[in-house]
Amino acid sequence: MKPIDTIVFDYGGVLADHYVEPFQTQLGELLQTNQKGTRELTSEKSPHGRDYRLGKITKQDFWNKIKRLSNTEFDIDQAHNLFEKTYIPNPAMISLVKWLKDKWGLQIGLGMNEDVDRWEHVRELIDTDELAHFGVISFEIGVIKPDKFFYETMLKKAQREQNPSRVMYVDDRDTHVEAAISHGMQGYHFDFVSSLHIMKLEKFTPQTL
Repeated sequence: MKPIDTIVFDYGGVLADHYVEPFQTQLGELLQTNQKGTRELTSEKSPHGRDYRLGKITKQDFWNKIKRLSNTEFDIDQAHNLFEKTYIPNPAMISLVKWLKDKWGLQIGLGMNEDVDRWEHVRELIDTDELAHFGVISFEIGVIKPDKFFYETMLKKAQREQNPSRVMYVDDRDTHVEAAISHGMQGYHFDFVSSLHIMKLEKFTPQTL
């Protein structure tokens, strides 16, 4: 197997800590529900959450649906601001990604189930144009992980369709990692930052596009 020359990272749960306090609780208070209820109302597993991340509905549509489901009234901009703050970039991970890119010459990608509004927030927050060579974002391609087209697009953008094993995909969800492996990539189930540091760097090789 050829060495890895491309790593694609998920955002929430990998590059960023998610469900961060006190913002998760504050959002729940606004929606008048508990943490479990907040997650269910905003999750990509809900029909409206999925459609939002697929680019099928707007931010207004998404939050108006949550208003109806939770039978509450709240300011949409306030809710969305709190929603964005529940995901906070992990400085250790951002530092690691920059090091892999700058020191080892690896091609870096982002693979995210994300709506256009939070993507623009993340793009500015961590300067994705500088951090990564490419991104595969669900609202742009009309599918979410673990749909096979997501991973096909990932390989196409990485220019590794003929050499998928040179790509490693890092995610905190087993199903998303397994889908990457099924497409010939190497997969890494992320648990915590230090787990990536113990990976043997002999697996990596400078990119040669």
